[in-house]
Amino acid sequence: MTLNEMIQQCAGDIDETLTKSAAGTYEGEELSIATKIVTGINYAYQLVAREKYVLTELETVTLDERGTFNLASLLRPAVRLLNVYDSYGEEADWSLRNESLLTCRDHAGEQLQVEYAFLPPRMPIGDLAAEPLVPENRVDHLLFCYYANFYVLSLEPDNESREKAATFLGLFNSAFDQLQTRVSQYMTISVER
Repeated sequence: MTLNEMIQQCAGDIDETLTKSAAGTYEGEELSIATKIVTGINYAYQLVAREKYVLTELETVTLDERGTFNLASLLRPAVRLLNVYDSYGEEADWSLRNESLLTCRDHAGEQLQVEYAFLPPRMPIGDLAAEPLVPENRVDHLLFCYYANFYVLSLEPDNESREKAATFLGLFNSAFDQLQTRVSQYMTISVER
């Protein structure tokens, strides 16, 4: 799903109609609502990547003379180091200090392959054709829409809508490990305003 498709899905779920200008962008009140929706989509998108490690990268790094490498120097923001491989493709003996310093004493000065989960960049409202890096066969993109729906409702002035939405958002955040990532097969959410 593109960002625009997700915005339109969310808008329909919360009984909003968002039309784009002749230039193909959202403006005025539509932009305000679309921005709230995109904020919710991005939060859920980053949460999935941070907690489920669905986006991984294999990158070649060079260790210094002490056999260390700072993970902050990776091309993408690392969420978790998954494994390290030597030049033969075998798992290297490694440790991680202070959550950012990779240490492989037996491989000082060598190039190694580092496999890590990374945090994707946020999808900007200005790029409506953007798609999440997480493929839909790994995580149903409707999950991002469902979260965004409740996020938008949590901002409503109506106390009842806010309370219901806040309860769902709290459950979503605290029980994320039990949440199904293929939600469209398991649940249907009806949003009433």
